[in-house]
Amino acid sequence: YCQGRGSIVVVCGSRGTGKTSMACAVLRKRIENGLALGGTYDRFQSLVADFGVLFDGWHRVSSAQASGKFDKLAKTGALRVIDELKDPLDDAKGGPCARRLLTHLLDLRYANGMDTILITNHSMEALNSAQSPLGDSVLSRITERGGFIPCEWGSFRVPVPQIAPEDVGHLPGLKIS
Repeated sequence: YCQGRGSIVVVCGSRGTGKTSMACAVLRKRIENGLALGGTYDRFQSLVADFGVLFDGWHRVSSAQASGKFDKLAKTGALRVIDELKDPLDDAKGGPCARRLLTHLLDLRYANGMDTILITNHSMEALNSAQSPLGDSVLSRITERGGFIPCEWGSFRVPVPQIAPEDVGHLPGLKIS
């Protein structure tokens, strides 16, 4: 995976399973080895906020500036990690726009031989269903040059203990001034 061929790898699973840590470790290692100059990390919600107007089907962009910025974004970073796909893709109102943006971004990266790691809280079952939030075009590209890394174990996040307000002053080592 991710050998500079336009690969698309999807790291999927529940929250807290280490998906982002794993993807960022791959990105860091690629940069250390000189294989991902300009490697980048993005939250998908930010990309949708910045470029969604290009893909919503309702608005017309008055200048080519936004489109040019998007094309530059798509062609930057030998390895791009895109995190938090689930909420924008599942949004009833914005989902179609987000899907078009993701498809176009991945098409440009694929065509230019630039690798991408997608991170989502979707399950493998949801991603491989007939109504996959990724869409047929993206799934086809993943099948051809990439794959899925399911993180199907429990969360590593430890719940914070709940402390009743009346117990705050009785905690050992805690001084309140």
